[in-house]
Amino acid sequence: MANEEAPDNSGSVSARRINRLAAIVGARSYLEIGVRRGGTFFHVQIAEKVAVDPKFQFDVGQRPPNERFFAMTSDEWFQQHSAGTTFDIIFIDGLHTFDQTLRDFCNSLFVSHPRTLWLIDDTMPSDMYAAWPDQVQAARTRRVDLGNHPEWPRSRAWQGDVFKVVFALHDFFPHISYRTLMSGKPQTLAWRQPRDRFEPVLNSMEAIARMSYFHFRFNEHILRKVQDEPAFDEITRSLAGTTAPEDVPEAITTVSNFEVSDPAAMYDLASRSEAATPSGGLEWSAPDRPPGIRIGNAGAIELIGAIAAPATIVLSGTGAKDPYEFFDMRLAFDGHRLIGRFEVGEAGNWSFVGMTKNGSIEEEAVCRLSVDHRSGLRFQDGLTIERISVFRPDHRPSARNGIAPAFTIVDTGYAADSKGWYCGDAAQNGGYCWMGPAGESLLHLKQSSSYRLVMPEVRALTEDLLRELRVTLGETPMTIRVDPYPGQASIFSIVGECAVPAAAGKELKLKISFPEDSVLSPHDLGLNEDRRRITIAARSFAVAAIG
Repeated sequence: MANEEAPDNSGSVSARRINRLAAIVGARSYLEIGVRRGGTFFHVQIAEKVAVDPKFQFDVGQRPPNERFFAMTSDEWFQQHSAGTTFDIIFIDGLHTFDQTLRDFCNSLFVSHPRTLWLIDDTMPSDMYAAWPDQVQAARTRRVDLGNHPEWPRSRAWQGDVFKVVFALHDFFPHISYRTLMSGKPQTLAWRQPRDRFEPVLNSMEAIARMSYFHFRFNEHILRKVQDEPAFDEITRSLAGTTAPEDVPEAITTVSNFEVSDPAAMYDLASRSEAATPSGGLEWSAPDRPPGIRIGNAGAIELIGAIAAPATIVLSGTGAKDPYEFFDMRLAFDGHRLIGRFEVGEAGNWSFVGMTKNGSIEEEAVCRLSVDHRSGLRFQDGLTIERISVFRPDHRPSARNGIAPAFTIVDTGYAADSKGWYCGDAAQNGGYCWMGPAGESLLHLKQSSSYRLVMPEVRALTEDLLRELRVTLGETPMTIRVDPYPGQASIFSIVGECAVPAAAGKELKLKISFPEDSVLSPHDLGLNEDRRRITIAARSFAVAAIG
């Protein structure tokens, strides 16, 4: 239930929104799931009101006769009391878990009509701790990680993993339109109206259920955030039958990839070929699926006639539903790790260019491209490789001018794209590379009104150094948030956002830096004999166009 403060004379943010919506639709009936102290329910000005909560924290006997109270779980109420009843507005604010909130929404469909409006609370977690489905564990972990550190904000906020419900609406309820209201406390408003553009992102309830806070931050645009007034206007137009065209992103049919005019070997996987043999969790796609080799789990592809490492490898494929998944994809060629860059388009097309740093140049009868998941999990269904190109190290592919991707992940050890990182560290440090006083990367991204940076796992030479972090995209400073990683005292996550002027174009320079006078070496600090002036270490970072 919502962590609202005691109601004042004006009522809660939720009540004010509900009353405004009630005026728009002429609501006469109202259902609230999860009432607690009544901070919202008491101030809703609708003729007939129904409250459902296992334990009301007020005397229901003192309430007016137009209010009915059911002291039971929502599951019990829907089973025992919902028959033959419909509501104009339904407010869902029960248990802060994905499973229960989704069940409440699904059950509430049977007590709705074509003009019913839903308001779902707690769909935008305030931080990674608030997004945990277990409130006790969230509070305990926040306390262990943050303690009494004066620099970290103190908060008891807990929204649970309700945010996943919005992804379920997006992927599995094409007849439901929704907006997440941002004028104050974030809540998601939903109503019956088929969406003109239905394109699932994850397309799997299992994938939605296992989403982390970082998955959410990468895909935050799915919330379709707006201020209250534009959403109220949209509701008014919708109910009047004059819905305005949706503001949807431009269709992306290809992703920027790379010239393959002169590779040492190229494998077109659109049809089965004896030159490429998948094994393990990789297999040829079924006839009714997009062509290529499907990535299900860890596995390999044997390639006949390739060259041995070192080499530059270019992959292209389809079916990328969640770009975050590429953070956990590990690629190797002939036993040597590939370090490079992923690019993902809005339609799920993706490409990778990377190189190995070891091995000897020689012709090989058979080479192996290996794929596995850093966490040992399965990849999401539908991820497919359509083409593999292999280049000699002295003939790297060049970027091709095409439709720019919406998302890119860059390994810090990929020297072709970045400078300022000690790329040689990657082989010895599990992919982590240390950065000097500043690091720069040139990114090719679709033009957008705003962009997001995510660095999910960052180590700092000293914790105090993170207060000095500066990030710019183009010439625009990013607003940065640094959070400790749950259960890992020495690891942090960094998320930044900024709005870049349209004149900046598609090629943008990302710069991560610290003031020169704050940068020391491990030797200066008495940690070891490393005399390099270093700041942070990371495996990779992502930048997404989110506007």
